[in-house]
Amino acid sequence: MNPVQEAVTTAFKLFGQQSPIVSSDSLQLMVNKIDQLSSEELDCKKEYIKHFPYIFTKVIENDQFQFSIFYIKKGYQLPLHDHPEMHGIMKVLFGQIRIHSYTTINIDSEEKSSNEKYPIICEKSEDFVIQSDDPPICLTPYLKNIHEVIADTDAAFFDCLVPPYKEKCNFYRGLPKKLQIAGVKNVLLVASGKGGVGKSTIATNLAITLSKRCSVGLLDADVFGPSIPLMMNISDTPEINHQNLIIPVHNYNIKCMSMGLLVDEQAPVVWRGLMVMQAIRKLLRGVRWGPLDVLVIDMPPGTGDTQLSVTQEVPIQGVVLVTTPQSVALADCIKGAEMFRKVDVPILGVVENMSYYHCSSCNKQHHIFGRDVGHRMKGSALSDVPILGKLPIKPDISQHCDSGTPTVILDSEISEMFDQIAHSIIPSLNLEHD
Repeated sequence: MNPVQEAVTTAFKLFGQQSPIVSSDSLQLMVNKIDQLSSEELDCKKEYIKHFPYIFTKVIENDQFQFSIFYIKKGYQLPLHDHPEMHGIMKVLFGQIRIHSYTTINIDSEEKSSNEKYPIICEKSEDFVIQSDDPPICLTPYLKNIHEVIADTDAAFFDCLVPPYKEKCNFYRGLPKKLQIAGVKNVLLVASGKGGVGKSTIATNLAITLSKRCSVGLLDADVFGPSIPLMMNISDTPEINHQNLIIPVHNYNIKCMSMGLLVDEQAPVVWRGLMVMQAIRKLLRGVRWGPLDVLVIDMPPGTGDTQLSVTQEVPIQGVVLVTTPQSVALADCIKGAEMFRKVDVPILGVVENMSYYHCSSCNKQHHIFGRDVGHRMKGSALSDVPILGKLPIKPDISQHCDSGTPTVILDSEISEMFDQIAHSIIPSLNLEHD
């Protein structure tokens, strides 16, 4: 039996026996796939990691199991899986690694026999070392649901995610509870399904407007395309305090943090989903936000890793959705609304951006991107959601964004519109003084 087959066998032995979740067809499919792996492939990847930090190979995945192989370069830190409802079986194929923040499962003593090789049993450890000659270990998330592997040498390990067999795993805790960000009373999301609808502009100006009434922070959660540093005219590299927490950068009486402040302005962030989720947790938990009445989070477009990470990590008072009148933008906004409903985030309302252009020559409003958004929202996930405001197309707005001066500071008309939007949102927030 090769090392990978040994890990698979252990996984099925611990979590697959007599479990209604696991089918025999799925078991056979996994075994067949694992049998196709060869020692030549492992030797080939040993050469690859001389040039790359890590390589990830997903062997197979379905709704019952996920099998993956990670090849990791010496000294590199890699976040492990982020599935708090799953348990993992790990087997080192070559080299030596260390694991953080895991507790191994204890197998019922009556099930053990002298000729069976069960996983190592250990308590939660900051540095648990495993090598290629160690048997497979069974890991279960404990308190934290993001973990790291550190390579002491060039290494490869096999990771098998399996659903918990609750009768066997009496410590099963289910999904972790959402915890408040230290010192933050309210978390308010500004989101959209579609990029390019002015979401960051809305988030920035809404944060400035709310800051007239309470203390506000602004988090740029768009790891790949951060806009807040430019719009808030901030560029200082954040400092770290004695608690190893990042100190937000201040401007316009707003505490700000963005990935754009942590990487070079022209450097692209080329990360897989797990690294993005780890970065989001750092921006949420590793920043000294408090004391703060409201943290406004400028979300990236779409319904992916960042959205799920944020909504599963912290309690959220509500989300403001942004769309333009275009059908293509509204369709994605509706998808976003459906996602937030599924994760139990209250939808406070929709801001219709670029709603119209007011012509100074003819003194008329022209609906360049369409109209009747409220009518088209009927029968969808937005059917009972109010429109908080309709913002016009104004060339000055883009100029203000590029210059780092939020429009509400310079334009009294736009400022009044955002005052009305804020007035509609505030009753949903937990504020002592409104």
